[in-house]
Amino acid sequence: MEKRIAEQCQRFPIHLSGLSHSIMLGGGKDFSDAISTFNDIERFFYANQMLESKSLQRIYFPFETSRINTLFDFAPMLRAKFNIGSEYEEKDAQTKVFGKPPTLKSLERHVLFNILTEPELNDSHLSQKIGVHRHTISKVRKKIEDFDLVKRVRIPNIGKLGYNILAFTHMRFKPETTIRMRQETTDWALKEMPVFLSVETEREAVSMYAFQNFDEYKVLMQNNLSKFYKNDYLSEKPETVLFSVNQINFFDNINFLPLMEYTTLKRD
Repeated sequence: MEKRIAEQCQRFPIHLSGLSHSIMLGGGKDFSDAISTFNDIERFFYANQMLESKSLQRIYFPFETSRINTLFDFAPMLRAKFNIGSEYEEKDAQTKVFGKPPTLKSLERHVLFNILTEPELNDSHLSQKIGVHRHTISKVRKKIEDFDLVKRVRIPNIGKLGYNILAFTHMRFKPETTIRMRQETTDWALKEMPVFLSVETEREAVSMYAFQNFDEYKVLMQNNLSKFYKNDYLSEKPETVLFSVNQINFFDNINFLPLMEYTTLKRD
């Protein structure tokens, strides 16, 4: 059963499960493909009696109209924990709205595939493995980096650093609000909250936080939500799901390669 679940979840590189809830973040080639993917996983869960009568709640973030505020950037959170300065370094690559992806040639896809599977390899080793000149590999790597197609991320062991709770929140916003209008409040949350994942559209947003204990969770989340309520941004009460860090292996299971193979890459 676990093997079958893993196969069905391959296009959901980020997923974690608790006693009564699960969170899955995946992708597709386009909106229709994303719907089809969710339908497949929902049918699989129902067939194996892994869902109650209520269906999966789906949240879609089209890249053309979405903004990634932070994606597994733990630096601000750890700077606050260890009192290493107070200035938040905004990363433009994480806060931009994505446009149409570049078209990759066969060799470029092959290099990207190997970068994803063996990120520790340098250009010399990649050239030997793929069978092309090192300068060609360097040129392709530069193109991949210039297009922000890959990013090296260091994920700390948050359990050993004293964090015991993960919180996933889903906010829905009033139609008259916009990402630009909420910018100041969002920037405050990115600076003051222990958030390591934040994605938003004009109408909704999801975020993931790490807290050391339940008291910290209550205080910080109340402060965070009060900012959004004060500015009258929320259309309804946000949904929050909590997970125990000690009961999951969330960060060990993150793997974007199967999704990238389906949407972008091709083994030559």
